[in-house]
This record gives sequence, structure tokens and C-alpha cells, in this order.
Amino acid sequence: MRSLLAVFLVTACASPTQRGAPPRAPEPVPTAVEPGASATPVPAPVPTREASSPRDTRKSSTTPRSRTLLVSKIHSLQRLLQATPRKAPERPLLVHRLAEAYVELRYAAERDSADSEVASSRRRALELYSVLVREYPNYERLDQVLYYAGYEQELAGALSEARALYRALAQKFPSSEFLARVPAELLPAR
Repeated sequence: MRSLLAVFLVTACASPTQRGAPPRAPEPVPTAVEPGASATPVPAPVPTREASSPRDTRKSSTTPRSRTLLVSKIHSLQRLLQATPRKAPERPLLVHRLAEAYVELRYAAERDSADSEVASSRRRALELYSVLVREYPNYERLDQVLYYAGYEQELAGALSEARALYRALAQKFPSSEFLARVPAELLPAR
């Protein structure tokens, strides 16, 4: 069972670059040519605040996938999680991967304008983040979990919950790299 789990975690949950696939070459800049004019580059669209935000690096580090593929990934992770004993050392990682899969599903739902799926995916990711905080207080990436749980709460408009999570992040991990991403107005005074 453990070897199956290890293979799944390495292949199914890793990015294409982590799986050993060669990095994709940058796409050429499209050009527009007017009759009688030389080729000039077409300016790239101005990114939105969220797309260019250094606060959420998860979106830019994943290749957009279809919602059907993400639902399949979520079902696979759920089955694997059910088969993994509660005390297994890889269980927190599985819970974290499942939460991140729901976040990725939220991105896809936003892209496809599926509003009901956006809310349910965010809610499920937050539930899983809360399981990690409650049941695995020594998880090695707990600072990341606290930050992204706060960020998801913030996006949902639940600012008091976001502040509480950011406060926990500041108290438990005062030197975490994620603290620099939290807006000053949501952090407790130091």
C-alpha cells in the first residue's frame, strides 16, 4: 500500500516539471502586421490583480486543467485518503493535496463561471485546511496551510476568520515567509 501511495503522490500530484517532463518553451509573442507596415509586437493583456498577485502563487504554478479531470483527481485522492490509516506519516500530505485539489477546482470553476462550484470547492478546501490545523499541529507545512486558509477566507469575505488564521500564523511561525504576503491591516500589531 505504501509503495502505491508513494507512486501516486509523486506522479499524480506533482507538476509536470516535478514528474521529470521537460519545461514548456515560452510561447512566441503574437504580432500584428498592417498592410505596408513592419511587424510589431501586440501588447500583452494587462493582468488582473489576482493573476499578478504574489499572494497566491498556487495559480501560476499549475497548468489549467478541466473540471472533469480535477474531479477525477479529487476522487482518487479521497479513495487513497480513506485507505490510509489516521496515524500514517503521509496522511497530512494527502489531506493537504486534497485541499489544494479543491482550490484548483475552484480556479477552474471561476474560469468556467460555475459560481456554485466555486463556493462549494472553497468550502471543502477550508474544511480540509481546518482538519490539518486541528489534527496535525506538527505538519511541516502548517504555516503554508494557515496562510492559504486565511487567504481563502479573505477571498470569501470572511475577514474575521482570515484575521484569526493570520494571527495563528504570526504566533506559531513568526519567521514564516508567508507572513510577508499578509496585508498589514489583517495582521495583529507586533
